Amino acid sequence: VKMASSDFSEVTPGSRTGHVGSDVVAIMQLPAPNLPLYRHFLPRTSVALQQQVLDSAAVRRAILKVAEKEGKSVEDVATNARTILEGMSHSMGVPTLRFMAYALGKVLKNIYSHIYIRKEDLERVREAIRESPVLLLPTHRSYMDFLVLSYVFFLMKVPVPIIAAGEDFQQMSIVGTLLRGCGAFFMRRSFGADALYWALFSQYVQAIVTNGDAPVEFFVEGTRSRTGKTLHPKIGLLSVALQPYFDCRASDIKMFPIAISYTERLENQLYVAEMLGTPKPKESLSGLLAARSVLQHDYGTLHVRIGPAISVHESVGPLAAQRAHRVPDDKGLTHAERTAIHAIANKVIFHQQRELVVSLPAAVATVLLASPADHVSLADLTRATAALLSEAHLRGANIDGVCDAEAVAKALGALAPVVSLDRSQFVTVARKTPADWLLLAHFRNELVHVFAAEALCLTALTACGSPTTLERVYHEFDFLHAILYHEFFLPVHDAAAVRHHAANALQSLRLTGIVKRDGAAPMTGFCPDPNQVLSLCSHPLAPLLLSLVHPLLQGVHAVAAVLLADPAPVRSDALVKRARQQAEAHWHRHPGPSDAMAATTLQNAIHALTRRGLLARGSHHNLVVSDRARLAEIAQHIERVLAAPLSPAAASL
Repeated sequence: VKMASSDFSEVTPGSRTGHVGSDVVAIMQLPAPNLPLYRHFLPRTSVALQQQVLDSAAVRRAILKVAEKEGKSVEDVATNARTILEGMSHSMGVPTLRFMAYALGKVLKNIYSHIYIRKEDLERVREAIRESPVLLLPTHRSYMDFLVLSYVFFLMKVPVPIIAAGEDFQQMSIVGTLLRGCGAFFMRRSFGADALYWALFSQYVQAIVTNGDAPVEFFVEGTRSRTGKTLHPKIGLLSVALQPYFDCRASDIKMFPIAISYTERLENQLYVAEMLGTPKPKESLSGLLAARSVLQHDYGTLHVRIGPAISVHESVGPLAAQRAHRVPDDKGLTHAERTAIHAIANKVIFHQQRELVVSLPAAVATVLLASPADHVSLADLTRATAALLSEAHLRGANIDGVCDAEAVAKALGALAPVVSLDRSQFVTVARKTPADWLLLAHFRNELVHVFAAEALCLTALTACGSPTTLERVYHEFDFLHAILYHEFFLPVHDAAAVRHHAANALQSLRLTGIVKRDGAAPMTGFCPDPNQVLSLCSHPLAPLLLSLVHPLLQGVHAVAAVLLADPAPVRSDALVKRARQQAEAHWHRHPGPSDAMAATTLQNAIHALTRRGLLARGSHHNLVVSDRARLAEIAQHIERVLAAPLSPAAASL
């Protein structure tokens, strides 16, 4: 299984190993003349943009309210507003773009063997820019995501986006200045109740969007995924960017879901340490320079794939005709509009997942994590990896490259030092510490989205016991989806949508040969009869699917066990620390996947228990057990799920 390389353009200015002069000549010819512009675009300076924001009715109202509330003069508050806006604003300029394209190009060509983007994707973006304001919404799994699109667009003659960046980058004096010159504007991680900042930020973003200055880029997931999985969307910035459509300042806004896929991320080791309790390092120039050793490593291939354009006008249904008669809330949107934006955000994430590229190291790590053996021949590993990739391809996954012994042997290098290949062509997996297991899990998580619903369904079926009824499987699926809601993204908005995903997953399991309907001839779909009997069949994919779910349930159980042992109010960070100790003690008794010790797994478990009403926020932001009996039931339920045998027995891939 291989994607056709003829469909892609490789992004390399000058020559990969050429002289400095060739790169400089290539860069100095950019940006290209006659770049596409929004049809209603009006040229203006960055100073004029800031003045437009300060003159807006929303900002003037906020200045007056703050002055009255804090007992300050309007002039003092207005001066503060201008200072905030100047610190927030971008200052994109051609000289800085050229410098960054040259410098970043040197780095990227040194650490990535190839950077690919589809030619037709770029043409679709160019065309959309001419017709309406454009939002670029990429996945966010690495620091490299910030400038990858800017670099690619600059070289491929597409308008460079204006990028929303965290305020912590602004504190990096030299790097912050360079980012600002490349189109980055800076935002706080949290606005709180700061009405003035909210007005300035929202009006600034909306002024850029409505005038079509450039495509606006931000991460709808809100933050980097430390695990390699897709995060559920945050709609705050998306709501701000789409509001001009709802209040009739834009006839439409086009959104492009974008997947940035890496064979290997620069931060893998850093993420593993962070998940096991090491504090996140503060972003700084010295920190970046200290990481210069990354320049000596080959991180494989980088793919940029742009999904279909999503029109807000076509996505909101009847709301499009109601815009002239709307009654917005204090943030400028109605409840129905926020609901529609949630649906749009889910659609964006769904298409991001469809465009992700599954790397060979991710597939190899998945196979190794599901296998109890510490030694396997390269031939057997290659066959198992090829079988997994074939299953992933049947489910619509994009596969990077071919799977043969030579390619698998090369892929093992990305998994070092946990995995090694000896001269006798045997692969050794040195899983001695939780960090070793977690490093493999980071690679595996790149393809979890392909099998997520099926993994939940199979776990539900094994928990019910085979044979069982369709209704029991659905009921168990509902429980697993709720308790692991933050671990797997499924684009669902109500109970009916959850059932729809469960039905599709069961159908896929049946077509794969893992599940069968008892007493019935083969058919094209599942009967809605809730009493329909289902049974498990022996299949090598089954243990692998279960291995995607069980470690996460162990994390939920660790949190529940700590709370049941000591129900006293506890801070979230202290609960994570104690639950990690609980999970680590279990790991030493039963070595295996260590996802249950990861900070994200434990935090997701806390969120899930809170969503189900079992935890509540008390005084001083402490967590309080609100229903100890139900919490004990859930802990016992998880124990039964984890103890359920996979019957009939199935060998691993």
